[in-house]
Amino acid sequence: MKCKKCNVRIATYLDECPLCHEKLDYTKSEENPYNSQIENFSKRVNTIYFTKLIYKLLIFSSLVVMFINLLVNKKISWSLYVLFSSIYISSFYSFVILKNKMRAFLINMLCL
Repeated sequence: MKCKKCNVRIATYLDECPLCHEKLDYTKSEENPYNSQIENFSKRVNTIYFTKLIYKLLIFSSLVVMFINLLVNKKISWSLYVLFSSIYISSFYSFVILKNKMRAFLINMLCL
């Protein structure tokens, strides 16, 4: 939204221009200039949250399985399979994320 009097960009939740105190008239045809920035930020936050969630679940499941293995067998034996598969999954997931970030970086560099 822009003020008609002083041509300043204004957040959509304000009722008047903070610079000239002109009353603002919102029309539905005007689009929020910050929508694309908010969408990009929310995608990045969701990716970070999802990544952290996966790592926490893998660590928690590995610890639970190792604890059960210690209770049942009094030593760590079969739980190593779960531990190594969790490490493999987390490293593979990290590689996929890194590859996607590099692909996006290269596309941005080529488009400039």
